Amino acid sequence: MKDDDLNRMNDEENVSQEKAVEGKDFQVAATEQTSTTLHVPIQKLSCPVCDAQFEENCEDLEKIVICPKCGREFPYVDGYLLMYRPYIEMFIDNVHPIPLVPGYSTAGEVMVPPDELLLVPFSIEYYREPEVFFLLPGNKAAREWIHENQVFMPLSVSKRNFILFSKTFDKSESNQPVTLKWMAIGEYTRLDKPLWLNYLQNSADLVRNDEDVAAIVMLLISLDFFYDYILARCEIGYDEIRRVGRRPGMNEKKAKLKLIHDRMGDWSGDFGNQLKDLTDFRNKIVHNVVKRPDVRGFTGRRAFQIVMRAILFLIEMYHRSECQNGVNGKSKPAKE
Repeated sequence: MKDDDLNRMNDEENVSQEKAVEGKDFQVAATEQTSTTLHVPIQKLSCPVCDAQFEENCEDLEKIVICPKCGREFPYVDGYLLMYRPYIEMFIDNVHPIPLVPGYSTAGEVMVPPDELLLVPFSIEYYREPEVFFLLPGNKAAREWIHENQVFMPLSVSKRNFILFSKTFDKSESNQPVTLKWMAIGEYTRLDKPLWLNYLQNSADLVRNDEDVAAIVMLLISLDFFYDYILARCEIGYDEIRRVGRRPGMNEKKAKLKLIHDRMGDWSGDFGNQLKDLTDFRNKIVHNVVKRPDVRGFTGRRAFQIVMRAILFLIEMYHRSECQNGVNGKSKPAKE
């Protein structure tokens, strides 16, 4: 199914949702109760060479941007992912995950009467349904909130708005309207993602849904595609990978790792062993192949952290090797 067809279906769904709410005489849009909605772009980058941080609009994930501090040129996606190197958990947070591509956060306040349904608009139209949550007292956040005798939750979320549901537990008690602070985070526009990034985003969704086995399998697929992607930047294609993989004791996976090592250096510390352990665990749960009786187990969340750090480390290794070789021209985007 084409993107245009999906967008048309989503638009029809949004319209039918709004009509359904209006048809039941619910309070629509909550215009009088809602303060001005704010929207803030998520588009901060970190330079892979000097770690300088700066903001820039994203038109294309492979667009070459220039660090204002050191002048290094690199693809937008490198700087965006490296920005969250200390905060990898944000991509798989159960309440307010951020997308693996630039997006927008919107926020506002709404006065919610007891036992009501409100259609709360975003100030922008997202590319796909965002994650909606509430900002609670004590600097906390939650997808639903139980406050005294009432419960609040987003009942349905579309690209333009969400339906806010409130329900009282004991109707014999006196219940007052409650002011709620809400926030939405998601992708704002359609961006062509590299194949490895699509798999990585799907893996993050599986982790958040506690689908650990599927997440681990997809994470290692994503990492394998990323090996191809980073090697393509080094102008090493499939023919070279296949040639090296045909040597005695080699295969394509080992060939990719050898070529990466020869071009960019080795993993730091014990990281190579962690990846090996994760691969062995994946083979155990998928193929029931046990190479080592003491192979350790992994949760989907831990596997995501390891694979994400591997990808970020390879991005840094690539740029470091380019600088050591005296290359500061345009970092070559990979062509898949």
